[in-house]
Amino acid sequence: MSIQMNQYLIYGARLDCKKYNDFEMFERFCDSAFNKEMNPNGLHCIFDGMDGKYIYIGHCLKKSLNNENLESFVLVDVSEETKKLTKISVKRELGIEAEMNLHFITHIR
Repeated sequence: MSIQMNQYLIYGARLDCKKYNDFEMFERFCDSAFNKEMNPNGLHCIFDGMDGKYIYIGHCLKKSLNNENLESFVLVDVSEETKKLTKISVKRELGIEAEMNLHFITHIR
C-alpha cells in the first residue's frame, strides 16, 4: 500500500465532515497529489477521505509536490481582496458561509 503526502498553505475554511458529507459538491475543487499545478477551478479543496476528520476549502497559496515538504517560507499577509474573494467564492460556489483563516496542512492520502 502506498501513500501520497502534500503540504498546503490555504486561506479558507475548515469544515465539519459530518455537516458537509456530500463530497460530490466539492469534487471539482479537489486537489491531485500528482499534479504540481493548482486546481484550475478557482477554489481548492482538500478532504480527509481516510478518517473524515476535515474538509478545507479556500484559496491555495502554496503547495508541495507529491511526497515532498514545503521548504521554509515567509508567511505572506493575505490581502484583503483575497480574503473577500475567497469568502464570496465559497458562498457562491457551495452556499457555505464559514470563518476563514490561514491553514498549514500536511495532507496524507
